[in-house]
Amino acid sequence: MNKIIKSDMYKTQHLEDTWSFDHYDKYKNAITTWSWACLPFGEYRNCKSMWSKAPTKTSGSILEIGSAEGGAYDFMNNSGLIDLSDYTGLEISQVGHEYAKKKFPAVNWEQVDVTQYELNRKYDYIFERISIHHMPEPLSIINRFSKNTNKAFSAIFRSCLNGETISDLSIARFRHPNGDYVFLNIINVFEVIEILYQNGFNRISLFHGPLHEKIFHDSLAHQYISPDINLKKRIVSRSYVFATKSNDNSPLKIAPVYAKTLILNRKLITLVNDRIKRMCGKRERVLYESNDYKIK
Repeated sequence: MNKIIKSDMYKTQHLEDTWSFDHYDKYKNAITTWSWACLPFGEYRNCKSMWSKAPTKTSGSILEIGSAEGGAYDFMNNSGLIDLSDYTGLEISQVGHEYAKKKFPAVNWEQVDVTQYELNRKYDYIFERISIHHMPEPLSIINRFSKNTNKAFSAIFRSCLNGETISDLSIARFRHPNGDYVFLNIINVFEVIEILYQNGFNRISLFHGPLHEKIFHDSLAHQYISPDINLKKRIVSRSYVFATKSNDNSPLKIAPVYAKTLILNRKLITLVNDRIKRMCGKRERVLYESNDYKIK
């Protein structure tokens, strides 16, 4: 279930305006937006106090997908712990691009549709936060960008444990204040992990967040989901995936972490651990098939 509805529902000709809605300035708040697990540097993840510890400075080329108004760059720049001399931010929003370019003129900000962006080089670190799950064909995007990542790739997205990835405006979508529709993708986290392993990432941290808030069946609502989709059976939440490559080309290892609200949910944890057990330690390329777990 990964088809794209090509109609006036998705107005690719003016996405820069679609993503320039009122209240877009919320992305300026770097501290609350970027002080938790969302950066592609393993030694800096998941710890708000990390920035005062001054470990060895990380260096390397960095590409950010969905850079908004430069909040991630601002956060890392203030830390003084990341070499940002080779940093590129990709953003479609006219508002976001202009703000970031004005505030951080030394950075390579590019206003582009990521789905059409042609990578002409590889980067040491590529990361995104809650942007790919608004784009068509998210698995293809993850595949293309992770192929061009040397060291670490990370992403935060609306996820599910059961059923294939949904990227279809007729099934799930956001409606912006200006009336434009964008994708409300529900991405199978194990399909993402399989893609990353196929592209050479064999050390993966998986953070499984709280269960997703209600999505409405009203076709005019801000968030719409088809009544045919059972969110509970799919187990929809938000996941954070952080992937690196070991030098010894060893089998896949996945380290799960659960949100505090899920610790007592033994059934869910058992399900996740079972899927991880099926995937870990294998060397063959096909690790997981969503069709095995389709919702009837």
